[in-house]
Amino acid sequence: MKKFILSAILLFICFSAIKGSHILGGEITYKYLSQNKYWVTLTLYRDCGSSSQISGGVIVASCNTDSAAFTLTKTKVTDITQTNPACGGALGTCGIGTFPYGIEANVWEGEIDLSSFNCCEITLSRQECCGGGYSTISASSTVLYFEAKLNKCLQNSSPVFDKMPTFLLPVAKDAFISYHAVDSLSGDSISYELTSPRRDASTAITYSGSHSAAKPITFLGFPNAALNLPGGFSLDNSNGTGNLAFRPVKANEKTLLSLKVTEWRKVNGVMTIIGQINRVHSIEMYSPSGNEGPTFLKPAANVFNICDSIGTHCFEISIKDSDAGDSVILSWQHNLKNATFSRTGSANAPVLKVCFLVDSAEYFSGTQRYIMVTAEDNACPKAVSITKTFVIGMRSKNIPDLFTINKANNCTSITWSANSNNNYHVDYNWNVQAPDSTYNSTNRFVLTKHLNTPGISRAKLTVSSPDYCNSQTMYDSTIVPTSIKIKARLGADTVLCNDSIISIQPVVTDFIAPLNYIWGNDTVTGAYTIHVPKGINTYTVKVVDSAGCTSTDTIKISYAAPQVVASGAYVLCKGGSINLTAAMNDTVSPVYSWDGYSLQQQTINDFPASSRLYIFKLNDLGCETSDTVVVTVNNPKINITGNTEACLRDSVVLTANVSGTASPYNIVWKPSNTGNNSLIVYETQQFGPLQFLATVTDSVGCKDSATHTLLYKPLPALQGMFSPLVCITIDTIDLTTAIVPTGGVWSGTAVTGNYFMPPVAGRGLHYQKYQYTSPSSGCTNSLSTYFRVMATPAIDFTANNTTVAKNTEVSFTNLTTADTAFTSKWVFGLPETALNTKTDKDPKFTFADTGLYTVKLVINDGVCEPDTVIKTNYIRVSQPTNVNLIAGKPEALKIYPNPATNQVWLALPKGENIAVILLTDIMGREIKNIEVIGDKLLLTDLNTGVYMLRVFTDAKKAYSGSIIIE
Repeated sequence: MKKFILSAILLFICFSAIKGSHILGGEITYKYLSQNKYWVTLTLYRDCGSSSQISGGVIVASCNTDSAAFTLTKTKVTDITQTNPACGGALGTCGIGTFPYGIEANVWEGEIDLSSFNCCEITLSRQECCGGGYSTISASSTVLYFEAKLNKCLQNSSPVFDKMPTFLLPVAKDAFISYHAVDSLSGDSISYELTSPRRDASTAITYSGSHSAAKPITFLGFPNAALNLPGGFSLDNSNGTGNLAFRPVKANEKTLLSLKVTEWRKVNGVMTIIGQINRVHSIEMYSPSGNEGPTFLKPAANVFNICDSIGTHCFEISIKDSDAGDSVILSWQHNLKNATFSRTGSANAPVLKVCFLVDSAEYFSGTQRYIMVTAEDNACPKAVSITKTFVIGMRSKNIPDLFTINKANNCTSITWSANSNNNYHVDYNWNVQAPDSTYNSTNRFVLTKHLNTPGISRAKLTVSSPDYCNSQTMYDSTIVPTSIKIKARLGADTVLCNDSIISIQPVVTDFIAPLNYIWGNDTVTGAYTIHVPKGINTYTVKVVDSAGCTSTDTIKISYAAPQVVASGAYVLCKGGSINLTAAMNDTVSPVYSWDGYSLQQQTINDFPASSRLYIFKLNDLGCETSDTVVVTVNNPKINITGNTEACLRDSVVLTANVSGTASPYNIVWKPSNTGNNSLIVYETQQFGPLQFLATVTDSVGCKDSATHTLLYKPLPALQGMFSPLVCITIDTIDLTTAIVPTGGVWSGTAVTGNYFMPPVAGRGLHYQKYQYTSPSSGCTNSLSTYFRVMATPAIDFTANNTTVAKNTEVSFTNLTTADTAFTSKWVFGLPETALNTKTDKDPKFTFADTGLYTVKLVINDGVCEPDTVIKTNYIRVSQPTNVNLIAGKPEALKIYPNPATNQVWLALPKGENIAVILLTDIMGREIKNIEVIGDKLLLTDLNTGVYMLRVFTDAKKAYSGSIIIE
């Protein structure tokens, strides 16, 4: 578990800059009731951090030029921020809490009548202002448009999402979001698609940079969405789960995601769109403050396939949270039949085992069965939650068609192909072992080309299909014959002067007529005419005979025209030098020079002061040509703009402005060593002036530097001296007496002004925060502390015997309960002396004299004032008495022990109970100063003599006996 205070502060920093607009998203769904009547639900999601409220639940129905407005009834407002309720004070802004973000779902519902519309396809829509704070959308704030489409002629009901949208995602963690929707009423097919959100029915909201509707978030590997997890951005539509999986990598990024769910039904044998719903909502990435969060481990696929198997099937879903101290909470919903669920594994790495029954009717029903699993940790203040939907695929076991391999030999090449009459998707996997090489292919046709070695060529073809479980594997082979060695010759290379047209006829031997001559994209049967361009040109002819055998040859043809190429464009720093060279081709007697320099000089050196052109001129037998070199002289300049003062922990942006050179260029900051135009400074320790140096280096290596001084002012020093343990009986604690300097603001549980009230806070741990702004520097610092409020101890004790003879040891038991450790002080009899005082928790004490003793117990827990309980005359101590007994009359009355000291016990025959005990002296006078406790008779304080004992039962029987006191 993470500490709530740290998480709340970090989240506040992340979110406070982008809150404001109050609409976070919404959707419209509907249910067919009866002819022309539908039950419509409008759900809009609001940012509780905004004071703006959502207006009434009005939707518009439209079709062609007809439209009508309907007012729905608001039925529910729910806080869906999903903060962890186990975290103290971790409510969002929808409640009274410290989590700086809150989301509530506002729901309107009602029945609408569409009988006034004369068309089948009707659009339900709602436009709401505004959503904002986006970092991947061109406009930071925008009106949002929500719609749903229905076909009242086909009387369809829309799909319904299984889960509320996800608005907050931890950055750098694998995100699993389920948009799974179910049409439980009409059972139509469903597809999923990411689309552009809209401002109205016809205006799309555009994304910025490389972001788009299909890639609205900066993910690992961005913008390549086709990568495998953890890279890429994948919406599962093929399996019908609606699972979205990716890993966001940019903290504080906020985007807008629009998901369209389309409802399909076979109408007249053709799959037809009959309805659509659209969920539009924002997603914001935040730093989870070291919380790793759970992730799905196995299985990686979103579908579990069942192949021609009736009975009970089981599969396991593994999840892991790398935070060893966290516990993963699992929840799920499904439409499986006779399903059972069991959880194994550890608290942070659970395994959910799912078992369900597939009977014959279920296998052929065509109903898509699914389970949607949500896993979330118990981190504070907000749990990381992931959701994934798995569907059950009912597939036939074997591919129904029989595939065969076809082969065709063509000279030294073999074409392999697969043959079947299938009308479903098939994947091919070829492996051809030829005499000179191995060929692999996933195409239906594979061509083994130009085998130069005769021998056996063997082919293996594996055919599979996503519609079936098993694959087919076939084998075939053929013999490659000895190659026919056709030969083609073009002759020697040729140079053309003045005339650039030539006709070429290759010389061919060892062939089977007729012949085809292939020159690039042209195929001829005789001589080939070429219009040769200037320079040295290479031409290749491929000759093919009737057996399919080929031969190639190449010829070079040069057209002699003067050509010159000067050395390419140069870029250098001011004060640098250049070396220029001109290369000449196809010349006979060239005359040349650089403009402004001596004749017949191909290479020159210069120190240009500014950008300019250098021209090289060539004259060859009257043919003139030239080439130009562009020389650019860079002179970069840099200056720094930004704040010159800031408080410690403030983030300051310094910007380097560059002129006098073209990009790309590189900026290096010192001491930070970053390479960006802007430097973000966040100083937490060192105050005083900080010196920053920015150096720009362009692509040529030209440099310039600038310095900037930033004065960081110290935060006000806060000193707190607190005793964290306080007694609940203390009315108030003046917080100003324990903080320096005073004058700041206190907040926390049971804090009013500068006072903490333990009775109001109640027993337990309570946190307080002090925030102080220095009037001289304007800098703010804060200090956090806590108090543990302790209840007063509940004092009580007991003794193992409260009536004893002199010199008898009595054991006392301390029954006191307290919130913390405490000390005990016992006083046995008054007044208190060192001899009758003990400090043991459960002491033993011997009473050396007769009399009544008051026992006092004082408890001190070190927090509350010491408290005392006194039991007056609690212990009665008497002289030991020697008692001899005469057997009871009749013997059914038993008196024991014999002899005794101060007390004896009486026993009657089984089933009889003592009602009255009468003790008299020898003269028959009743002795009244005895104490009877149940069947025990206390004989202390009796004079010596003989006493008569009579015992009467509740059945009116009487028993007697004698007791002698010596």
